[in-house]
Amino acid sequence: MYEQNLVILNEEQLKTIDYIMGASFPWYYQFGSATTHSFFGHTLVARHPDNKPIGGIVNSPFAEPILSLFRSYCDQQNIKVKHVIRAAVNLSVRDHDQAAILPHQDHEFDHNIFLMCLNSFDYGDTFIYNDNLEIIHRIKQKKHHAVVFKNVLHTPGMCKLGQRRVMLVVTFV
Repeated sequence: MYEQNLVILNEEQLKTIDYIMGASFPWYYQFGSATTHSFFGHTLVARHPDNKPIGGIVNSPFAEPILSLFRSYCDQQNIKVKHVIRAAVNLSVRDHDQAAILPHQDHEFDHNIFLMCLNSFDYGDTFIYNDNLEIIHRIKQKKHHAVVFKNVLHTPGMCKLGQRRVMLVVTFV
């Protein structure tokens, strides 16, 4: 159910990941709250203002080349996509002792979550929870691997101090 698969990438897609991991990709600071950590992000597709399971709004000139990573995985795994609701590249660094943020769901309606790890790091697993907030699964993130799962409570773990965790996150129906 939470099986990761290697995303088979072409040369252009590998160059896109290299660009994301380089010094020129634009990152935007996302403020944390009592339930979330602060991180850097780049929104590719923003949620629709009505917050419904319909296509989001393209928000970045980098959306198409980066979303090709998602489309390749879906093609390789025979996953049908009706709408991309939201898509972003998230960069987290460990800046304190917090091991993970509180569990959350990305949307209040049924959807799927695609997570692709774009780099190597230690720790930083993704945790899946049941309704009693007990961890029921741990996804050990691997570079260039992806996983798709249904709308469940989940959290990103924090990577090792001095490292960065860079993930492509796409919610879709």
